[in-house]
Amino acid sequence: MLPHTSLQLVLQGLLKVHKLDYSKVYEHFLDSEYDVEPLELMGCDFLRVHLQIENDVVSLLHCCVAEITSLPHFYLENHEKYGRLAHVLPVDIPIMSGLGAVCVNNLDSVSVNYECPELAFEESIRRHKNLLTQLLTDNEFNKSELLREFSTNWQAAWIDGQKKQVESLVCVSGSDEFDILKIYRPVSKSAVNPLGRAFVALPEILIDSNVSGYLLVQHRSDASEAITIFNISIHKIGLDFPRDEAELKIWVADCLSIVGGNARVGIDQFLKTRRSKEFWGIFKVDTPSGKSYFGVRFICKSKKSFPDTLEGLSYWRLEPISLNILNKNEILPRSGGEISLAEKKLLLIGCGSVGSEVADKLGASGIGKITISDPDHYSSSNIYRHLLDSNYLFSPKSSSVCGRLAIKYPWISVKPSLSSILDLRKKELLRGFDLVIIAIGSPTQERIFQDFISKNNLDVPVIYTWLEGYGIGGHAVLDVPKSKGCLKCAYVDSDNGIRGLASNLNFLEPDQDIVKNFAGCGEMFIPYGHLNSTQTALITVDLALKYLRGVQHESAKVSWKGSCDDAVVQGLKLSQRYKKFSRNLEIQSLYHPMCDICSDNELFVFEKRGIKVRIPKTIIEELNLYKQIDVHAVESAGLLIGYIQGDVYTINRITCPQEKDTQKRSYFKLDHASHQKVVDECHASSDGVLGYIGTWHTHPQPVPSPSTIDLKDWVSHKTENCDRQLFFLIIGVNELKVFSIVDGVSIELIRVGDF
Repeated sequence: MLPHTSLQLVLQGLLKVHKLDYSKVYEHFLDSEYDVEPLELMGCDFLRVHLQIENDVVSLLHCCVAEITSLPHFYLENHEKYGRLAHVLPVDIPIMSGLGAVCVNNLDSVSVNYECPELAFEESIRRHKNLLTQLLTDNEFNKSELLREFSTNWQAAWIDGQKKQVESLVCVSGSDEFDILKIYRPVSKSAVNPLGRAFVALPEILIDSNVSGYLLVQHRSDASEAITIFNISIHKIGLDFPRDEAELKIWVADCLSIVGGNARVGIDQFLKTRRSKEFWGIFKVDTPSGKSYFGVRFICKSKKSFPDTLEGLSYWRLEPISLNILNKNEILPRSGGEISLAEKKLLLIGCGSVGSEVADKLGASGIGKITISDPDHYSSSNIYRHLLDSNYLFSPKSSSVCGRLAIKYPWISVKPSLSSILDLRKKELLRGFDLVIIAIGSPTQERIFQDFISKNNLDVPVIYTWLEGYGIGGHAVLDVPKSKGCLKCAYVDSDNGIRGLASNLNFLEPDQDIVKNFAGCGEMFIPYGHLNSTQTALITVDLALKYLRGVQHESAKVSWKGSCDDAVVQGLKLSQRYKKFSRNLEIQSLYHPMCDICSDNELFVFEKRGIKVRIPKTIIEELNLYKQIDVHAVESAGLLIGYIQGDVYTINRITCPQEKDTQKRSYFKLDHASHQKVVDECHASSDGVLGYIGTWHTHPQPVPSPSTIDLKDWVSHKTENCDRQLFFLIIGVNELKVFSIVDGVSIELIRVGDF
């Protein structure tokens, strides 16, 4: 519900000279199903709408405004005659007495045609009528909606109407049944931080040190004279919300009378045996939209035991509490975090402009345990592209970012470290993390670190992320041990298969002077802005979360591509990848087919007339699965996908039979679109390295030989792909044969050796 927004608009309408042409609106409704009339009340212009709902006439009022910026607001006249209605709150302004603010939805979120305001009025009236019809004709719906809006109704009926300011309490929820909480006084009633101005309630035992630090408990004094009751669950509750202290006492007595289970035992055995001048009660209510809470402060001139009857409450003064609940299981999902990530342990190496943004977004996602390592200090040269502000200048980045996260996220555990990436090459240390993220922008040190992971057979996934200068792009690489693809795949030169020193993901050609400096070597930097570092952090954290959730299992890469204008002005050369790249923000396989680490080591080589093709043992094993050994086995077929390195072709993968293929004992027909889709995906994910290089199919013969149809088909394929050599495999029952087309004639390649 948004009653205050409505009231503000009413007041604005009372004070402004409205420019909106209401005569046009009024004329529109002269010939409509709605009875609309203009009127003046206390010197202000209104529209009144009469609605027929069953046998009753319901009236709505709209206070004329200067212009239409949302769906028009209406108020229900004489709302009290209809009893307590959901989504209708009394207007607490004397001149608007008797009106109820109706909330049909967030009116501001609806796009309206302000050039035809009469249509906006018609739509708003329709929505109001539909809602009021449901509320007035379906009592169960009204009760359900009142309960769903419990917190809003409680706030509006009691706390908002208070003449004096009520105490504010931030409460960390304890058990689900009954708990005694320890209450702490405000740090200061004039504190800048709202948390500092509020009372705080925490469980007496198992206090989370992170939460207590977040709530500034170390700066608070113990309100020892006050006993806080928590989690008295109310499963059935009345909906006649109290409006004054007398009604509040009746309300609380009714609530306490139906309490059972552990809460009743706790009241009888603990609260009634304690004497105090003050009790703070927090009640939990089950509603259709989840759990809602309300708080009451019990105050007495002399010490007495806890009152749980209306008679006992007569000696006490009751005040509502402005209550805020810190419940991890409720707040994390509501804020976009995930409970499932609370126990994940991450090591973030580097917290500069990219790393600090990564840290913040990891915290916002619900990651529970983060270690941040960086030996550097925060300097003024980074203030426009770093998470930290001037309060942290010249302080260690790692401890500063950790402190920032601890203040912002109550359930996070952060630990700083001044170690560099190479100092963190410790097996037992790294085994303790679910994921490592490296954001240092140092390719040499990153490759050294990856060597350590690989040589020590550590099953620790690592994300390497870096940002290129001039806003041209950023990258993130996920290296999952024992999966296809590794960091070194990102360093293979696709032209020659040699592993180089510059990443093949980069959008700028290597060996260019990108670094700038203003004051000598000590002030060198790569030019980019905060949007660039934020974008790089986003793709990094997205990749991390997909891995931690179990969505991404294999090694992967992702890049964002920006404008090249600034780089071109600086005379920098763009890489071929930048020119061809079209899969912005798309997560792709990291595996590079030419990587000497990830490629198959066992290769069968077939050659004739200088034409050479290599077939991995794993591919042959896959093809053998389709042999037509059984007399009823149908013919299978697919495409060959591979690459050329020098003058040698290598088959990297095959397409398998697709659902729409036609397969018979001695006949097949490929569904071209589905097979081509696989080829296109391989081509794109490999940045153009992989492509179509032939076909394969099976024969039921022990030693297969091409048919006339096969030969004709092969020549046709070769004619359509004259820019490359094609290969055609036939898998027989006992042997596999490799063929190619030269000058329009089929030749059979002979196996000449293994690699």
